[in-house]
Amino acid sequence: MAKLNKGFAEIGYFTITEKEDGTDEYGPVTKFPGGREYSVEPQGDPVEIYADSVLAYSEDVNDGYMVSLTVLKYLDSVMHDWLGDTVDTAQKTRAEYDNQVRPRFGLALRDLTTDAAGEIKWFYNCRANSRPTFASKTKEKGFDAQFETMEIRASRRNDGLVMYVTQGNEIPSVVPTVAKPSPVGA
Repeated sequence: MAKLNKGFAEIGYFTITEKEDGTDEYGPVTKFPGGREYSVEPQGDPVEIYADSVLAYSEDVNDGYMVSLTVLKYLDSVMHDWLGDTVDTAQKTRAEYDNQVRPRFGLALRDLTTDAAGEIKWFYNCRANSRPTFASKTKEKGFDAQFETMEIRASRRNDGLVMYVTQGNEIPSVVPTVAKPSPVGA
């Protein structure tokens, strides 16, 4: 029987620090509650060049993914780590400035699966592509929850890795190490 996705279960992220030698160092994975839904759209189109009425050259271009992530509410720590907002926990305030630099981070999205093994999609080089959308409206005869959505660009790492998929029923606290693939035929 085929393994099917049963539902979105968990969000995790990790900070990225670029070391002096240019390599990335990953912080511990931070989980946050409230994931509602996500969609992952591939970025990049194949390049095709025709000459003499035939295909003379083609190349697949993988520019990563655009992730749309909807949550109940983005936490202040996420707004700091993903957008560079200034957070003052003592005063319970968060400030957004027009010149702030959006830091890079990594993202982990866990799904429930029909085989009970779970699946985690790891993206190692992300930036918030937009600030979250949010809305509010008056309460009438019930409670109509409002959610926040953010667009995230998941790009390839320096070694070309775009996404890594593992199995698991819980996002681990340590980012998995991915070995470079062996050349074909090696």
